Amino acid sequence: MATSGNGGQGGFYRVSPTKDFAGMVHLMKIYVRKRSTWIDTILLKDSQIPATPKLAYSGPPDFSHLTFDISEYNGSNPFAALQWRIAEVTPAGARVPGARPEGPVASQVVPNHYEIAPLWQSAELPEFNSHFVLPSLPLHSSTAYRIRARVKDQTGRWSHWSPPFEFAVP
Repeated sequence: MATSGNGGQGGFYRVSPTKDFAGMVHLMKIYVRKRSTWIDTILLKDSQIPATPKLAYSGPPDFSHLTFDISEYNGSNPFAALQWRIAEVTPAGARVPGARPEGPVASQVVPNHYEIAPLWQSAELPEFNSHFVLPSLPLHSSTAYRIRARVKDQTGRWSHWSPPFEFAVP
């Protein structure tokens, strides 16, 4: 049975000059160089991306009402949306309670929490409001959280996420 395209045993390698794995590795290295150059020169230096917003906490010291202020929108194109997110995080250097100095006991290994998995993220908010009250969420005491915000312009460009505001509920 004849196959077409890149399917079949070794078919993927036919596009390389040497028609083998080493040839595909060489082609992939060329691709990565070209792609990283494009990212560095086009994507990362896009002067049209809105400025990264800055956050300031404006709520009570016990974090009972999470209230934040965001810097004014700054972009070369008109504002389109604002988005907020909060995530539970494992602080850098955190140790598992009761762990031995040479390493955690297998039964005590607890997964780290990373900011990439949000606890809550808002929809795209079409009106800019510099004052924001986070909705009531089930936050745990002595747990670290990070909140960030970003803005979007009318061309669809998002700013970078703001530097995080990190806190722990007492």
